[in-house]
Amino acid sequence: MIRYRKKLEHVKTIGAAIINSPEYEKAAKQPHHFRGNVAAHMINTAYYSYCICGFLNKLGIRTCTDELIISCLCHDLGIVGNRRNKYVTGPDCIKNHPIDSIPIAERLMGSLTPRQENSILMHMWPLAPSHPRYREGVILSFVDKYCSVLESSGLLKPAAVL
Repeated sequence: MIRYRKKLEHVKTIGAAIINSPEYEKAAKQPHHFRGNVAAHMINTAYYSYCICGFLNKLGIRTCTDELIISCLCHDLGIVGNRRNKYVTGPDCIKNHPIDSIPIAERLMGSLTPRQENSILMHMWPLAPSHPRYREGVILSFVDKYCSVLESSGLLKPAAVL
């Protein structure tokens, strides 16, 4: 439990500018994956990505952990708003919400690194038109799907950080 809190505190510290933004407040009010909300999903994604990075780093596989945390905390911001009016079909949402997340992330962070931008744009891989160029993007893609399935099934509770 202590390790969990310590890791969650690191995620909250790195992502403070995002988590404390009005956009994130809106994300916390928008349902996502049937049982949670957009903000909780992004926190879950950031937390589990951080755990995977820690494991990989111990194996000598270097990752840009803090950049990945930022990417995770921004990857679904493009969904926030009236999703049904914004995206007419599921494929439309899959294709466009990563693109719509970029300007919001840039507004919150000032600018994004190429690694962060690519990770956000390609997080829907393998449904995205291309694959991520960086290992952080691959991690985000897989952890996003993992969290989505567990959140939808009720096996992963929303992160209690907001």
